[in-house]
Amino acid sequence: MRYAQIIMGLKDSGKSTYCKLMAKYAESKGRKMRIVNLDPALGELVYDHPIADIRDVVRINDPEEGKASTQNSGFELALGYIMENPEWLFGSIGDLKDGDYILFDCPGESQYYIHSKSMKVFAAMLVVKSFRTCGVFVRDGRMGLNGYNFIGSCLTPLTSYINLAIPHVGVMMKVDLLTDEDKSKLQLFINSEMKDVLRYENSRYKNFQYEGQPELAKLCSSAVAILEGHNIVRKKYYALDIKDEESFKGFLDIVDDLLGIILEED
Repeated sequence: MRYAQIIMGLKDSGKSTYCKLMAKYAESKGRKMRIVNLDPALGELVYDHPIADIRDVVRINDPEEGKASTQNSGFELALGYIMENPEWLFGSIGDLKDGDYILFDCPGESQYYIHSKSMKVFAAMLVVKSFRTCGVFVRDGRMGLNGYNFIGSCLTPLTSYINLAIPHVGVMMKVDLLTDEDKSKLQLFINSEMKDVLRYENSRYKNFQYEGQPELAKLCSSAVAILEGHNIVRKKYYALDIKDEESFKGFLDIVDDLLGIILEED
C-alpha cells in the first residue's frame, strides 16, 4: 500500500512550509516522504528537489504567447494537464512500491477543493494507483483567534471533504508566531464544541455590536448547525507548533491513524 497527503489551504497559509518540515521530521524518524509541487504559480521553492514539479510542463507566464494567466487558471491548466497526461505525474514519481509516501503541495485556491470535478478525479486517480489518501487542510493559526473566523475556517475543509470523498484533517500553521495567551485561546477553540465557540464570541458583543455583527452571528449560527453534524473534520483540527517536535509527532499520529498506518514499536 502507498500513502499520500493532498496539502490544501488558502494562499500563504503555510502549505509548502508544512511539506518541507513534515518531510524533514519524517526523515529524522527513519521515514521517507517525497514532495510533488502542483502549484504552477509558485515562486521560489522552500523545499529541495521535489520529485515532480508542475512548473516544468505548465507555465502560467508564457512570453511566447505574450500574455500571463491568472493563478486560478494556472491551477485549472495544471489539473487538466494531469488528467490528460497522468503518465507525466506517475512517470516522474517513478516505480511505485509498497510504503511509498507522497506529499502533494497544492495551490492556495480553495474553490478547486470545494467545487472542482478535476480535483475529485485526481483524488480518485490516487486511489486507483493504490494510494491511501487523506486531505490535509492548512490554515494560518493567526486567522483563527476570532470565534467567528474560526467557525468560518472549518467550513472549507468540510466542503472539501464532501467533494473529494477522502478523509480530511485540519492543521493550524504559524502557531509559533502566537503569544502564549493566543496559543491557549486557539487550543480552547479547537477543543470546544462549535456552539460554545459561537456562544463565547457572541458574549463579547453583548453590550456592544459593530455594524454587521448581528448578521454575522446569525450566519455563524447556521454554520455551526452544519458543522455540528459533521464534526469528524472539525475535531481533527490540530495546532502545529513547528518548534516543538512533540507537536509534529502528535499530528503525524493523527494522519497515520487516518491512513491506517501501523508502525512497529522500537
